[in-house]
Amino acid sequence: MPEEMLENILSQLAGKILPAPYGPDTTSLNHGLHFTGGEPFVNFPLLCRAVELATQLGIPSTFVETNAYRCLDDRSTREKLDTLKRKGLRGMLISVNPFYLEYVPFEGPSGPHGSALRSSARTRWSIKCSTSSASWSGAFRGR
Repeated sequence: MPEEMLENILSQLAGKILPAPYGPDTTSLNHGLHFTGGEPFVNFPLLCRAVELATQLGIPSTFVETNAYRCLDDRSTREKLDTLKRKGLRGMLISVNPFYLEYVPFEGPSGPHGSALRSSARTRWSIKCSTSSASWSGAFRGR
């Protein structure tokens, strides 16, 4: 997507998006702006620009959804999440679903999801994990 188109779309959305119930700096699945894809981290520079624009336009409760496929190691994952946080992103949803688990294994602390969770904890973000193959979801907040 060209940057001009992104700016046009976000400009039209600004002022129409409701913040999460606990305020614009928190996240909620049904409020705020949800960056998703495909996989938004595939085009990290565009994701960064989208977050930057949303912040400049005052769009509340921004978060990104990822399957953590691009979380290759703790260092690079932390750098990307720190960058997004500095640009104004408020949180992240890590999705775990049976259609891609054979390609992105949920290996706990040693796999890509673990890297994303550890790195997010260090940035003190609100994290939500969800799966369509199980009946749990939980919130995680780093200290």
